[in-house]
Amino acid sequence: MVIGIICQVFLPQSRFEEAVDFANSELDHLNKERKEDSDKLNELKRLTKTYDKSNRSFSKLEDSSIFNFLDLCNDPYFVLSSKPQAIKCAKFGNDRILKAVTYGGPYEEDPWLVLCQFSSKHFRSLRRYGLLKEFLKVGNMNTAAWYANFNREGWTYKEIINIVDDLELPFPIASELLRRGLAVEALKYALDLDDEQIAIEASSKLLESPAAAEENICY
Repeated sequence: MVIGIICQVFLPQSRFEEAVDFANSELDHLNKERKEDSDKLNELKRLTKTYDKSNRSFSKLEDSSIFNFLDLCNDPYFVLSSKPQAIKCAKFGNDRILKAVTYGGPYEEDPWLVLCQFSSKHFRSLRRYGLLKEFLKVGNMNTAAWYANFNREGWTYKEIINIVDDLELPFPIASELLRRGLAVEALKYALDLDDEQIAIEASSKLLESPAAAEENICY
């Protein structure tokens, strides 16, 4: 919840002092992280007032655990893609890092790859479909919809069906199934979704194959 507030409320609204307070409260939960004394925290608060978004980095103002944490929340892909920055963020733990990623985006590249680059042992088993569900778990529908389409060619057939039928995300399922040569399934979804163009193309493909045409009778 703390990371969500930082990502969705304080940073977008440039409420940096409150972001620092929340970041500090979250870091207090880390046993290996020392507490910042009040004088140091007040100094960090003053520094946030001079933060320039073009810098993309809080830690350019002050290399501290709090500012490194705010960098992670502000732009997780940028931070984790940089080895020196990623090393600094390792102390926050995999759960916090995943949470920051799931509240962020849409990204320019695949966030699952940068997570695996950071900790292959921990995140590879999550798989892309697992990350997609993590976006939904925190209510990040915008990034979830983006990721479903970004990885369009990478989903398995079962995952595609689940994306549309279970997760109910916008996804061009009929055209993707047709691209994969699954004309029967493509026609079914095209008819369900009133996609006339794909229905015509799928029907044409079916008529090219007697066996597929016979199966098409079911629809």
